[in-house]
Amino acid sequence: MDKLKATNILGKSGQVNIVEVNLEPGYFLDMHSHDWNVDIIILKGSLQVNFNNKVKLLSEGDRFKLKKNIEHTEYSGLDGVSFLSARPNNKEDL
Repeated sequence: MDKLKATNILGKSGQVNIVEVNLEPGYFLDMHSHDWNVDIIILKGSLQVNFNNKVKLLSEGDRFKLKKNIEHTEYSGLDGVSFLSARPNNKEDL
């Protein structure tokens, strides 16, 4: 997905602090949680997210949201993954 288009989609939903995340192929992030609501859009590659006994496989153009404090793992696919992630601006956004 085009980065500008993804940025506009997140921006239209009120997101203002948008960062690009790039993970190498086969990157695994063990069980963790965030103290903010996750809102990402996959630019290229794939990402598997495991949470609440569910497996979600995301690919280019997919948008994924996850409520804060939900424990999950992340695993990037064979080509790695690039995605835009909306992050909180400050403590008030948490």
